[in-house]
Amino acid sequence: MTKDKLIDEARIANALLAIFDRLDGIEKAISVLASKQAQPVFPDAVLLERLQRLTLKRHAVLTASLAGVSYATLATLMKCDVTTIKLHLKGALSGLGIPSRGMLLAKHAQLLDSISDAEYKTRFGLSKTWWLEQETSLMAVLCRTKTTANQHTKGGNSDK
Repeated sequence: MTKDKLIDEARIANALLAIFDRLDGIEKAISVLASKQAQPVFPDAVLLERLQRLTLKRHAVLTASLAGVSYATLATLMKCDVTTIKLHLKGALSGLGIPSRGMLLAKHAQLLDSISDAEYKTRFGLSKTWWLEQETSLMAVLCRTKTTANQHTKGGNSDK
């Protein structure tokens, strides 16, 4: 075996070792990320406590948003404008400690999966698919508006 061939083989061996080290590091990183993904977003007690503070309308907007229902569709269903829907979602996200709708959809889509539909309905007064069922009594509550007198509405209706 020639000296040049030995040098080439040594270089190849070193390059392969470097590649294996990188792959091992990537595998460890993937393992860490996968374990973080598997962890719940919130401990159950914290999630339930935060969910308890939300209003019925905020629960409605939250559950529908997690299912991908658009602002416009929600506004039509709840007989209000899109801005009101956005305000309800903003309030729900704030109450849960989630900074944005994008973050909700990207990282918290399984947020409510740990609670069964029946338990959710018992605890919070509506199912997680209320917009499909459209129960008359629930829709009456979700479509109800409050009359307020403030500088913005001047005595008109407010959908909060």
